[in-house]
Amino acid sequence: MNEAFMIKIAWRLLAEPNSLWARVIRAKYLKETEDGWQPRVRGRISNLWQGVLRVLHLLSRAIMWNIQSGAQTQFWTNRWLQDGTTLADIANHFPQEALSLTVADSVLNREWNLDYMRAFLLEEVVRQIKPHQPSQNLEPDIPIWRLAPDGEFTLKTAYSLTNDEEQPHGTNPIWRAFWRTPATQRVHAFFWLAAHQRLLTNSERQRRHLTDTTTCSVCGAADETTLHVVRDYSFTRAAWVEFLDGDLDDIFFQEDHVGNVYECI
Repeated sequence: MNEAFMIKIAWRLLAEPNSLWARVIRAKYLKETEDGWQPRVRGRISNLWQGVLRVLHLLSRAIMWNIQSGAQTQFWTNRWLQDGTTLADIANHFPQEALSLTVADSVLNREWNLDYMRAFLLEEVVRQIKPHQPSQNLEPDIPIWRLAPDGEFTLKTAYSLTNDEEQPHGTNPIWRAFWRTPATQRVHAFFWLAAHQRLLTNSERQRRHLTDTTTCSVCGAADETTLHVVRDYSFTRAAWVEFLDGDLDDIFFQEDHVGNVYECI
């Protein structure tokens, strides 16, 4: 529950930027740079601010941005498309120095810089971006709490967010049963990482620009994705065939999402 309260404080810093307490926090712990607000380097920080920093990764998952001027929203790493994805997650590649690029920076002569976008994004993604043209006013972008239908923050949804961090798919009974299985903590941790797409596969390493190839270094026959590791690699596939009921084979091997695969089990 403490994390949920920290998320509430972090949310209010965004949603109420002109309030007195938010201005005090910014003056004490943040500095404005060309790349936006950055933490000040300090020897000691309060427990409150440490708590806020710990939940920023959770906050970023819960926020969408309603584009106004486009100056407050990061083009690549913030969620501002209708489906809630970030462009960094679906881009073929993009220069790391562009991470601080704002939505407003991607506009040229009051129109999207489409040539720039097409260098890194599929055409269908570019078509999805076009309707989000920033307005010509100077109003700040508006944060929206995307976990609630009305876009307003609630402590209940913040708590569910912290619960999802601890267990894949939150209160799903299938996942509750999984966490009770008599497996070692290492096995639980491995499948938790896989369910959250956090295994450092070659596909993920290539997305992070850590390697030039996505090919599996063991079999050399396919891209090393999370699904390849936990299901499609020949040795792994043979083990699943032995384990599964024959009636489940077709469904199990046709699923294209790790969470759905686990539910078949």
